[in-house]
Amino acid sequence: SLLHPPGTATLRYDDGRLTASGNAPESWAIQARQVAPLLPGVREYHDEDLRTVSRADLITHLNRISFFFESGSSTLSEAELNKITPVKHLLEDLRQSALSSSGGTLVVEAIGDADPAGPETMKFLLATARAHAVIAALGGVDSYPPLTLSASVEPTSFAGQKRGGTKGLQNAQRRVALLVTSKPLAGRADSAP
Repeated sequence: SLLHPPGTATLRYDDGRLTASGNAPESWAIQARQVAPLLPGVREYHDEDLRTVSRADLITHLNRISFFFESGSSTLSEAELNKITPVKHLLEDLRQSALSSSGGTLVVEAIGDADPAGPETMKFLLATARAHAVIAALGGVDSYPPLTLSASVEPTSFAGQKRGGTKGLQNAQRRVALLVTSKPLAGRADSAP
């Protein structure tokens, strides 16, 4: 088949009419509109019930997501685990978008942070463990090829004493935030050696 819908979309064929519904990356919807009329037996293509989202919208949405942890813990609570499935759907949509584009590699970083108190080494280890816990809950680093998933730590966490005092700041320091960035393809004339 020339037209493979993402897992969040459905194609239905009925007597010459191909209908797409569900959710799909904008790039897939554009490709479907171009390819569907060329398929043997397809006289009509309809996608009025197909909801699309652009790559930029997916990245913006993912960049707003944070997972919060209890003080001193690198285990995701039940409430935070409930965020995993919707994030997996967003990552799958972004993966589908990346498959149909040659705009470089998308990197999804889980950036860990730690509690404000404690030795720097322990804070670094806790932040790292939190980032890895989120990546593992999302399925692991190789779950969404060609996306690259990685774990890192918030550099400002270990640059000396943090401002402290407010509960909101402490909660912000006990989190893992997602950050999606694009890296140019290797070997391109405009990329650095």
